[in-house]
Amino acid sequence: MSTTVIKSAIVLLSFLTFTTQASWNDINFSAGIMDPMVGQIQTSASGDTNKMDFKPLLEISGSYALNESWHLIPSFGFMLPGDTDTRDDNITKLSYYLLANGAYLWNDFSFRAGTGLYITYIKGSGGTESLPNGLGVDSFPVPDESANTTNIVLSGGASYKFHENFSTKFETMLFNALSSRNKAVSYSLVATYHFNDSLWSK
Repeated sequence: MSTTVIKSAIVLLSFLTFTTQASWNDINFSAGIMDPMVGQIQTSASGDTNKMDFKPLLEISGSYALNESWHLIPSFGFMLPGDTDTRDDNITKLSYYLLANGAYLWNDFSFRAGTGLYITYIKGSGGTESLPNGLGVDSFPVPDESANTTNIVLSGGASYKFHENFSTKFETMLFNALSSRNKAVSYSLVATYHFNDSLWSK
């Protein structure tokens, strides 16, 4: 799992340095919360689903200026694992994403849209666990292998830069856009620190 995350980060960083530095006008780091796949994850035996189930989120992005108003914004982010990620102590889960957005800048606002990959890593501890089954309790096997699932997502959002180095951003991701049954939405709210061009300007 960690190897996959490292490879994804290397791909993003390679993309950030592929073109001339003169056109990159910002590298930024964000921290905030995400509510993943709202209403699509069952949270109780009675059939309740997830709502307002926020997870800590970290993200790194760059901004490549095509002109004064239009920018390309690649991003890599991941949710920190928490106690309610799988609701099962025998399962480890980590979700991360790679996005490629186009953005239009207007005064201190930025409006963006694009697409990307949302990847979920799951690993079980093996063995068995006892779970309720009707009126009794039965033993069920726990997987002992890891698996990755990948979704193509559509993304969109807006940000407001209230200081030279600080902004806030709201962003959504749409899963399974062509499926009326499996369509799902995640949304996030983050605070961002902008290095601007200070990492390479002299």
